[in-house]
This record gives sequence, structure tokens and C-alpha cells, in this order.
Amino acid sequence: REKVAVLLPSSAGAVVTSAQKDRPAYNAGLAAGDVLLLFDGKPVRSSSDLPRMIESTKPGTRANLQVWRKGAHRELSVIVGEAVK
Repeated sequence: REKVAVLLPSSAGAVVTSAQKDRPAYNAGLAAGDVLLLFDGKPVRSSSDLPRMIESTKPGTRANLQVWRKGAHRELSVIVGEAVK
């Protein structure tokens, strides 16, 4: 994780630890090691922000993501799914 922080343009964001097959993050193209910087145009300041952001988005809604991957910004799109119980 320390190596990731050194390459980031800022200390904000949420590191993706895994993306399970056939789940929204995986289907959107997120991969372990990606750092999520924006969720639907809103800054992700830390990993604790992300669950609240997702929960406040209606399932089935398309949200735009900005991620930092291997030294570059990428734009992805995810369709928010139902909460896993």
C-alpha cells in the first residue's frame, strides 16, 4: 500500500482490494490496486466514504467513476447493485 500512496496525486481515495466476479465493481472493470478518486462526480476522501456513497445511490443507477491505475487516471462506469447481505 505504501507504494500506491507514493504514486498518487493526493492522499485521498479508496483502494480497491478485490473485485468479485459478476459483481458491479468487477463488471465496471475495477481491479485490485485501483484507487477510486471520484464516485459520480463526488470526491472519495477515504475508504470509509465509499459505502455511504454507494448506499445513497439507487440500485440500477449508472455512476461514473474516476480511478487511479498504474500512474494514470481512468474513467469507468458502474451500475450500482443491491447490497449484499
